[in-house]
Amino acid sequence: MTTTLLQNLDPTNHMMIGEFRHKEGEQFASVQLSMPVIHFSEPLTTKYGINPNFEDNNGRYRLELAVTPEIEEQIMKIEDYIQKMFSDYSRHWFKKDKTKDKFVFSNMLRATEDGTVLKAKVNKDTMMKILSEDGNTILQKEEATIAHVNRFSKVRPFLQSHSIWIDTQKRTYGVSLAAKILLIQPGLQEDAFEDMLLTAGYTYE
Repeated sequence: MTTTLLQNLDPTNHMMIGEFRHKEGEQFASVQLSMPVIHFSEPLTTKYGINPNFEDNNGRYRLELAVTPEIEEQIMKIEDYIQKMFSDYSRHWFKKDKTKDKFVFSNMLRATEDGTVLKAKVNKDTMMKILSEDGNTILQKEEATIAHVNRFSKVRPFLQSHSIWIDTQKRTYGVSLAAKILLIQPGLQEDAFEDMLLTAGYTYE
C-alpha cells in the first residue's frame, strides 16, 4: 500500500479505474478505483467531531474536516479526474440504459458557512492514535477512539478509496474517502465549555 502527500498526487498518473460492477436490476453499481493513500502536511480541524450516534447503513461515521484553499484545489483536481473518467466510460457501462437523464457527481467537498470542508468516512477498523500537543509524537500508551475526535480536534487523516459508487436510480455517483488512519489531537473537553460560560459571565444557581 503506497502513500503520498496530497500535494504530490497527480490524478492522471496516480489514479486508475478498473472493473465496472453492476447486476441488472440492482440500484447500486461500482467501478474499481486504484489510488494511493493520501495524507496531509498539516493537521485539519473538525468543528463538530464525530457523532457516535450517527452511523450509516455500512457502520461508518461521518467526519468533516476544514480545508485550506490549497487543499481544496488539490481535491478538485481529483474530482475533475473522476468526472472525466466517468464521462468517458459511462456510455459503455450503461449502453443498455435508454434514459436521457445524466448522472450528477456528488462532491467530496462541501461548502459551509464557516468555509469548505472535506467529507470522509470513519470505519470501525480505522486505526486511531493520539498525538502529543505539538503534533509530532504518537502517544503509544493512549488508546484512541472516535470519542477523541471531538469538537475542534485536529486530525491528520490518511485517506483512500477503492471504488466509484453509482446510484442508478437517483442518477448520482461519487467517491467516498475512507479513513485508514487518524492521528488525533483532541479538541474541546466538557470542562472547556464550562470555562467558556464562566468567562462569558454566566453563573449557576
